[in-house]
Amino acid sequence: MMDMGGSVLGSFSPTATECYQESIRFPPVRLYRKGEEQNDIWAIFRNNIRMSSLVEMDVRALIAGSNVICRHMKSFIAEYGRETFAGAVSTLADLTEQDFRRRIMLIEPGVYEATSWSEWTDELFRIPCKLTVGDGRFVFDYRGASPQCDHYINSKPYVVQSLLASALKSMIANDLPLNEGIFRTFEMICEPGSILDAYAPAPIGAPHLDVGQNAVEVAMRAINMAVAASPSSPARKNMAGPSSGSAFALHTLSGIGLLGTPDGWLVLDGSYVGASAGSARDTPDLWYENTGPGTATEHIDIEVIESWYPVEVEHRGPRLGMGGAGKYKAGAGAQMRYRVSGTKELSITIMGNRESVPIGGMAGGLP
Repeated sequence: MMDMGGSVLGSFSPTATECYQESIRFPPVRLYRKGEEQNDIWAIFRNNIRMSSLVEMDVRALIAGSNVICRHMKSFIAEYGRETFAGAVSTLADLTEQDFRRRIMLIEPGVYEATSWSEWTDELFRIPCKLTVGDGRFVFDYRGASPQCDHYINSKPYVVQSLLASALKSMIANDLPLNEGIFRTFEMICEPGSILDAYAPAPIGAPHLDVGQNAVEVAMRAINMAVAASPSSPARKNMAGPSSGSAFALHTLSGIGLLGTPDGWLVLDGSYVGASAGSARDTPDLWYENTGPGTATEHIDIEVIESWYPVEVEHRGPRLGMGGAGKYKAGAGAQMRYRVSGTKELSITIMGNRESVPIGGMAGGLP
């Protein structure tokens, strides 16, 4: 959601030192019960977030979409029968697991290790990964990661697990569906109280950005080593430098908008960071994954930005440069320049990662 309360619009608060400063914290509650709207919960929700009418419309749109899906699923199940439907879902996951394990079996068994660092001004937080390959499964051991901190970059195992499953699918078996079967093929070990398994009151507003993405990057560096040692693995064609997902530089602007009322928005151009070079290919500009289905975000038309928000864009495009040392070039990251126009009251929250620690190279490639 655009905002869930807390000390700053957008609820990404780099200055938060505990989770209670980041947003309103709901346990699992029902917005609807047996089809009836729970007005008290909605009132609490509206009363604690900025731009409540906009965010409420977003939530109601999700509810409406869920109802449409539910109606069609019920019709689908009624046509084929509950047992047939449940059996097909189970079989699809089983087949995905079997084929994914078959491809893991083509990877050389062993232990592969990589380490990276997440930074917070002059602080460094260690993110190690020891990958064990064997018996058709992966074990990612993150023990030894730095203790949880009082910055919003803390993460949780289920966040890293979801990010990692997508990366593994892209690298090992991009033709398979992303379902429960893939999750069965790998295990993660994180120490409770570490920066990868933080507990309240530690802030945790950006668990999927710097630290979460960094944990995936060290895991995929280890996967690259394993695949490089495996001549029979089809995944060799997908070998590449680690992804640049931990290099995001998003920012949120908030204040008085063009209509003279409070407004705010998240600028996503900082997520177009460019992928690392491939083992046998250049990689595309303005996206951080080397393999996979492509970007999940889209460039917004400049005329639309300027008609909605008090900014004028002076330049936007791939950053010029050589694309790094080596035979194949990395993708270019985004470069954007704009100025505030039409308002005197805007605040900015910058979520910039990797100020000084570069992303490591692979196979002789430079950082």
